[in-house]
Parts: sequence; C-alpha cells; structure tokens
Amino acid sequence: MSVARRTVTGMSEPPERRDPASSTDSERPAATDRSVPGERRVPVESRDVAVRLTGADRPGPPVVFLSGLTGSHSEWEGVVPLLPDSPLLTYGRPGLGGSDPLPHEERQRDDPSDVAEHLHQVLRATGLPGPYVVVSHSIAGWFADRYVARHLEDVAAVVLIDPTNFTSWPDERTGLADGGPGGFQLEWQASFADLECPPRRPPGGAVVISTAVGAWVRKPPKSPWYAPLTLGQADARWQHDQRAWAARLHADHVIAHAPEHLIQRAQPLLVAVCVTAAVRAVRAGVAVALDPSMVSTAGGTLVSTGSAAAR
Repeated sequence: MSVARRTVTGMSEPPERRDPASSTDSERPAATDRSVPGERRVPVESRDVAVRLTGADRPGPPVVFLSGLTGSHSEWEGVVPLLPDSPLLTYGRPGLGGSDPLPHEERQRDDPSDVAEHLHQVLRATGLPGPYVVVSHSIAGWFADRYVARHLEDVAAVVLIDPTNFTSWPDERTGLADGGPGGFQLEWQASFADLECPPRRPPGGAVVISTAVGAWVRKPPKSPWYAPLTLGQADARWQHDQRAWAARLHADHVIAHAPEHLIQRAQPLLVAVCVTAAVRAVRAGVAVALDPSMVSTAGGTLVSTGSAAAR
C-alpha cells in the first residue's frame, strides 16, 4: 500500500503553536474511555497505565508512540488510521490519558532516563513483544533517545518529530511538569546532563521530522519565553538543534512544509510515510532510507540522509 496516496478527512485544525519545549497537547487526566477499541489498563508498580493497542494480530514490528509534554493518545488520532499494517500502541504517562497519577511519595525531580524506564515497564506489562519502532514528539525525543541507549535490544528504529533541543536553552528554566503534580517533574539541567550520555542508533536507523523553516516567525508563541532571542534567532536556533538531532542519530532529516510544532496533527500523512518507511526497512533487515518523492507528496522535503549525517 502506498501511504503517500492516502488522504485524511475530518481532521480538526491543529492548535496554535506553543512553546515547543514545554507544551504540546492540552489533554489532561481523564477517566479511561472503555468504549475505545483496544483500550485497557496495565499495572506498573502500584499504578495502572492506560494503553490503547490497535492491530495486535498484525505483523511486527509494533509502533509505539511517545507523546509530548502533557499529551497522550489524542495526539496520534490522525496518524493511527494511516498505519493499517502494524500493531500500534499509545499510552498515557502518569496523570495523563486515563493513567493513574504518581503517589505523593514518588513525586520527585526526574530526568529522561526515569521516563524511559517507565516506558520499559509499560511495554513489559502489555506483553507486546519487540523490538519496536518508537515514534516520539517534542520533549519525548529525550525519552526515546534514553530508551534506545538503555534498551537497544528492544528498539528497531526511531522517528523523532520536532524533538526538543538536547543542549540547554533557554537557560533560565528550572523544570517542566508533565501533567501536573501527579506526573513526571523534569528537572531542566539534570535532563541535559542525562542527555550528555552517548546516544545509540537502532539497527533500523532513525528519522527526524522538523517543523518548517521560519515557523516561529510565521506563527509566534503567545508568550516570549524565548527571550532575549528574537523570533528569527529562536527559529534559527531550533533548526540548528534539529540538524544536531539528525547528526546525533545519523538520521534521515525531513522538513515539514507546515509551520506547526504538532506535525502529527497538521500533517499526519507525512508522519505516516516516515513511519511506514521505518517499518518496511525493519522488516527487510536494512536501515531506513526515505524516498524523496514520497516525502514530497506527503508535504515535506528530505534535506539530508542518515548516510550523510554519518560523515
């Protein structure tokens, strides 16, 4: 099936561009919707985690989606229907998407490795066998990076969507709350120290999908959290960091045409094309190599390849 020729109808307008380091989806904790096909709760330590598994009987590798800060299942509603040939898993981190919040005694300052270990426990609890194609958005790129580093045997390939910078910027931040007091509390500088540990590249390779060049100028954030940089400087810094991610993982690098941080909502077809390429590469036992024409048809530009990033 050529994913690039599929269309999506009935999609709502994506939300206004926000602080890409600290906010993605506005979804807040809610009761698990038992009417959603494939949704169930799995035990992780003393808490239940809400997971949605689509196509459990399909051939692997399974695709696991990691949402951005405060996000969960709804971020991927436009992408999931475009991937009918793979098992697909979304889940809510503590306090999000129907998952139980962290108990008071477990609330502390966390780093990306803590979240990666929670993901590892969730996947073990589902019984869904790996290795997985891990798809992340925004700050979840940190979690994907650390999950690969700590559990390479469980990862087949990764697709990072507009990942948050892995070096400190802006410097005045102290922490980020993922879903209120019952969620992970990411300590800013400790997170960057965690990301200084060497990365690892999964055997099926990696893809980085970045927002359009000039997106910050075309759709400015409501609050000037990027100060003292100008919008143009912030945009240039973000694009620099996207290229750094591609080099870090020796990834194929795609620039989306839409000026949106939530690319999976604004351009679900582009995400589906990249994920499908990763899945097919894993099945063939090779590293992903995107087709520039398919990327273009889906609304993106392939600006560099993993082989170029490796040089």
